[in-house]
Amino acid sequence: MFIGARCLIGFGLTFAANSAPMLVTEIAYPTHRAPLTSTYNSLWYSGAIIAAWTTFGTFKINSTWAWRVPSALQALPSVLQVCLIWFCPESPRWMVSKGKDAEALKTLAYYHADGNEQDPLIRFEYEEIKAAIEFDREVAEKVGWVTLFATP
Repeated sequence: MFIGARCLIGFGLTFAANSAPMLVTEIAYPTHRAPLTSTYNSLWYSGAIIAAWTTFGTFKINSTWAWRVPSALQALPSVLQVCLIWFCPESPRWMVSKGKDAEALKTLAYYHADGNEQDPLIRFEYEEIKAAIEFDREVAEKVGWVTLFATP
């Protein structure tokens, strides 16, 4: 059961590790993107250090709590993340890709311009997102798995 739980956590971890930094980068104000993304990535290793020292500290406990304490401490951030994910905004890029342009514009304006949807920064970011999604769709129509094997 323990090994199964570790496999499940490892599988879910790939989704969190890929999507969270992108959402942080997308929602953060442009001048704050680099520091916030760096902080996210740095906290990842801080958590690893805490986990390692916790495991080291419980190593000499002569009961099953030697492995239960580190496991429980590793579960706390995951439980917190599952509870708080419902309060995170949807990605503006995802909203535009699903045709929810007004919601995407509203989200960008809320986080980047105090709700002003006519702000030049908001209009620029919105148009940039639309252009990137349109480009991705055009490329996806022309390129597929066959291209991988068809090139010399």
